[in-house]
Amino acid sequence: MNLEFNRWLDEILSSERFDSSAGMDFNIRKAGTNYWSVEVKISGKDGGKRGTGEWPCFKFEKCAQEYEVQMEVMKWLQGYMKNGKNAEILKKQKGFGVGIV
Repeated sequence: MNLEFNRWLDEILSSERFDSSAGMDFNIRKAGTNYWSVEVKISGKDGGKRGTGEWPCFKFEKCAQEYEVQMEVMKWLQGYMKNGKNAEILKKQKGFGVGIV
């Protein structure tokens, strides 16, 4: 479990952006040498991306290959779904994806 990731996700899920969301994408990007970011995009009920401007990003340091980073983020999400403050919001989504972009 990553407490910083949980706090970041708590803040995002506490916003009203998810009132009518149908799904979420967690996109992982290389953000520099040994730095990564996770960006969350919200899908509306019509399948389109909701909102404009910047999507919320979580940045972290990890010396690892893409696959290892993806597995780590998936582990964080699984932990959040078990014990996260707003886990019910994630569980209500029709789906969400996690991947390297």
